[in-house]
Amino acid sequence: MTTDSSNIRHGYALATWLQRLIAHLIDRLIVGAIVLVGLFGLAVGVASRVADEDASPKSDWVPFVARFIARALEGDWGWGLVAAASLAFLIYAAWFLSALSGGQTPGKQIVGVRVIRMNGEPSGWGLAFVREVIIEWIVVGFLSAMTGGIFYVLNYVWPLWDKDRQALHDKMVETLVVEAAPPATPPGPAPAAR
Repeated sequence: MTTDSSNIRHGYALATWLQRLIAHLIDRLIVGAIVLVGLFGLAVGVASRVADEDASPKSDWVPFVARFIARALEGDWGWGLVAAASLAFLIYAAWFLSALSGGQTPGKQIVGVRVIRMNGEPSGWGLAFVREVIIEWIVVGFLSAMTGGIFYVLNYVWPLWDKDRQALHDKMVETLVVEAAPPATPPGPAPAAR
């Protein structure tokens, strides 16, 4: 694959928009799956507890669905799902925090891209944490909520026309997303023997 020299920064090829999107989706899918399993387990655990209390005549307020789910599942494995989701979240958090030292999230590791500073230096754990958690999750999340999701969409399509392929959150912290390994340099002429 030939890399356009206009897309090289500090010896690294800029990540494509598709690479960035896939890494973002992987991160969100992992967290989303963990949260869904945990919430489902919590719902099952609470429903089974409520159904146990439903034996008394004063609990007519318990919805039919909660009783149905609890009786259908007949067990406390809902709490097991909560425990499994909690453990999965802790494992993901450890992976996420350790990956940040290389300027990556788990999704970026899988895709093979990483974050560097605009001057080519590694982002380091601190800047990566600020970029991913403070700026991307909190600031972009807040601005997106305030604009009905428009800022979220704008932030993630911005690299399509930006010369450095930066999203708006990259511009806020002066970072670039590049391929994790420098591109292979084509073989040149052999050095002259002395």
